[in-house]
Formats: sequence, C-alpha cells, structure tokens
Amino acid sequence: MSLIKMFNLQDEVEDFVKSRVKTLTAEKRHDFSMSGHPNQCPNTEPHPPHATGTYNTIRHGWGSYMCDGCEGDTPEGKLSIVFQQRTSGSAESFGVRRGYWFIKHVTLPIQELPPSIPEPRLYAQQPGQE
Repeated sequence: MSLIKMFNLQDEVEDFVKSRVKTLTAEKRHDFSMSGHPNQCPNTEPHPPHATGTYNTIRHGWGSYMCDGCEGDTPEGKLSIVFQQRTSGSAESFGVRRGYWFIKHVTLPIQELPPSIPEPRLYAQQPGQE
C-alpha cells in the first residue's frame, strides 16, 4: 500500500500537480511601446523587441532606435512577438512599435514515478518471521 493511499492524500496530490503544471505552463505577457526609427540590432538569437539607443530631433524631441526582436526557440520555450501597431515613420514623424511578447513554455512529458514505497510494518517482526 502506498503512503498516498494510506493517508488518503489523492486529492491533495492531484491539486498540487494541477497547480504546478499551471504555473510551469503559464504565459506571461510583456507589453512594449517605442517610437523612433527602426534599426535591427546585430543579435541573431531569439530576443524581445527593445531600444538600441536614442537620438534627438529638433521638432519632436527624443526618439529611440528600435529593434523588432527575433522570434524563435529559447531554453525557456518559444519566444513569440505580437505587433499591434507597426509604422515606419518618416522625416516628419516617428515610427511606432507597440505590442507584446511572451514565451510559450514547453510542456514536458511526465516521467514515470518511482515504484511505491513498501507498506510500513506496524509491528516489529520476530527473527525467522516473514
């Protein structure tokens, strides 16, 4: 008899496993909003959108050099980038990058659990008894 059955812990174990799987597979959304000039950075590995620098204009003040990021597989999962607004801009106005990115976590298969712990013996055995 396993300890889980002995102490009637099936529901607690099931709730724990469900909450742990939910935590491990949660997708956290990261919003971004930049205005300025598009400028891809040299990083070819998957990475989220970011500003690579700033510049000043006479008409509009400070703008950002914007990298659109790069989607792909990371050790944490697949990086996905969603643009809700993406304009190039012109000499008269800034370009805009607005949206969000997230990492879709990889769900690993559940490994087989080790064999159950043998049933505990409630009384000490006398030598020669099994």
